[in-house]
Amino acid sequence: MKPRGLLLLSAGGFQGLALIQGLQSLHGLRLIVADSYADNVTRFLADQYVVAPPLSDQAVFEQFLLNLCQEQDIELLLAATDHELRTVDRLRTRLQAMGVSVLVSTGRALELGQDKLAFYRWLAEQGHRVLPFFERPDDPAAPELLIGKARGAWGGRAMLQHRRGQEMASLPEGYVWQPMLTDFDEYSVDFSVRPDGALSPLAFRRRLRTVGGYAVVCEPGAPSEVSVAATAAARGLADLGACGPLNLQLLHWSGGVAVSDFNPRGGTSMALSISAGLNPMEFLLQASPDPAPCAKPVVLQRTTQLFRQQLVPRLDLSGVRGVVLDLDDTLLDQKAWMLDKLRLTWRGLAAHLPPQAQFLSDCWALIEEGHRSDLFDRLCSRWGWGQATRDALIEAYRGAVPRKACLYPEVDGVLDQLRRSGYRLALLTDNPAASQRQKLQVSRLDSQLDAVILTADLGCRKPDGTAFAAAAEALALSPAELVMVGDNLYRDIHGALLAGYRHAFHLTRAGAFFNFDGALWRELHPEQEAWTAVNCLRDLHAHLPKLLCTAGTRDEGNIF
Repeated sequence: MKPRGLLLLSAGGFQGLALIQGLQSLHGLRLIVADSYADNVTRFLADQYVVAPPLSDQAVFEQFLLNLCQEQDIELLLAATDHELRTVDRLRTRLQAMGVSVLVSTGRALELGQDKLAFYRWLAEQGHRVLPFFERPDDPAAPELLIGKARGAWGGRAMLQHRRGQEMASLPEGYVWQPMLTDFDEYSVDFSVRPDGALSPLAFRRRLRTVGGYAVVCEPGAPSEVSVAATAAARGLADLGACGPLNLQLLHWSGGVAVSDFNPRGGTSMALSISAGLNPMEFLLQASPDPAPCAKPVVLQRTTQLFRQQLVPRLDLSGVRGVVLDLDDTLLDQKAWMLDKLRLTWRGLAAHLPPQAQFLSDCWALIEEGHRSDLFDRLCSRWGWGQATRDALIEAYRGAVPRKACLYPEVDGVLDQLRRSGYRLALLTDNPAASQRQKLQVSRLDSQLDAVILTADLGCRKPDGTAFAAAAEALALSPAELVMVGDNLYRDIHGALLAGYRHAFHLTRAGAFFNFDGALWRELHPEQEAWTAVNCLRDLHAHLPKLLCTAGTRDEGNIF
């Protein structure tokens, strides 16, 4: 499947990280990040990272954006920060004419998101819950203690406190003032609105601990009065042109509830809502206009924002021209494929088998214990079935063809980007040829590859050097111009390095069949140093230099 090109504008920092965390689990996307900094937080999380000119040079930035969308076949555009929203909105018509779906607020909603005084006025006019607000702290109706918010700021930036009688000359212009509450809870609400105005389920979280305005500990859920107030405001904003990932903030105290802020882009801590089970990005990019899924019941006590470290080794892979990839548990979720085949097997023989839940449970217990090759022998032994049932199970399983192949979310985007970057791609896979052809037929992976090598057709299995030599020959490249990517340290990594491949990447998938100990492998094979452990195919982009660079963009490629 050809992935959709999704551009994340100004998404190099933590605000972009929140969006990427919501997109990583979604299928069929090629993620392109454009940011003015060459090195940033999301540098190695996207399929392509492009250095953008500064937004301050408006004409150059706009031309850069239009060129990038055209050259990279962008279909979806998101903005990570407030700074570029008006620029994108101004270019909306031209972008849409290019086939770009602009997932950014427009019209009145965008104005309200960038001016707190206008937002509070709108809330009051529409009957939404809002605290009293004042343009000046010396307003006769203002209470003694006030908090001032810069009209164009976001988060906890540029907030002031004021007590009646305080020297007015020290107070800056451009603020809106509200009563200062001393005992309240603050709620953050993550949601999204599609271009057609469809509103996603709202993800509520009570902010328990913040650092510099950045929520790091939250409690999922909210009281009913908070939910009602937030839903009404979100629906009203959607009617005014709100679009894309969005964030509302509300205050709740013993006397009531009030909407306190609207961010016309994704919340920096949206990942906490995603971890609690609601992903606004999934709803936003949902292809069909199906009704929004029901919100999951809140049973969690806390969501915590943890920083993780990513080590990027300095590899010299100059001269590499091709990538050879394993199939099962590298590109395709083997367990999901097997379970789908077992479901179809049961349907075909249901009259002769136990109830489906029992059948699948017994099969899965054996599979997880490592009995894939003799699954039906052991199952028949357990249930006392004879040879005829065994043969029927094997025949039904072999003939079962699932409607879809469960590729890992990033696969389509990574393969597309590698080819755009100039690499030749080959698949090198073991297991019976008929089974692997089924997977290729359903997944249509072969359309994204330059060569497919089934070791069963060669009469060998990895790590036999014959298999790796065949992949090199099919790509018309020498082994030294190739890297291998696979989940099996012995068959994929060991075999590729023995065959003379330049480097190998060991990919570990959560829940996959193999769980190798890399440290022990290095202890047993100290002579094989040319391999690197990765957890996602997108990690390859950090190491493989770009062979081709699109004209008119500054793609950093491998920064080493």
